[in-house]
Amino acid sequence: MIQLTLKDGSIKTCEAGISVLEVAESLSSGLARVACAALVDGERVDLRTKLNKDCTLEI
Repeated sequence: MIQLTLKDGSIKTCEAGISVLEVAESLSSGLARVACAALVDGERVDLRTKLNKDCTLEI
């Protein structure tokens, strides 16, 4: 399990290997529809990026 720190400061626990898009879908279907990229630990990534360690995430 990994911990994702979201922009609002909340923490989401997920299985390692989850994609950014899957995280967005778990938060809100609307967010998943409009998202086009994300920041993982301040680095721009696409929605197919797999998350394998604790990180900060902005979608």
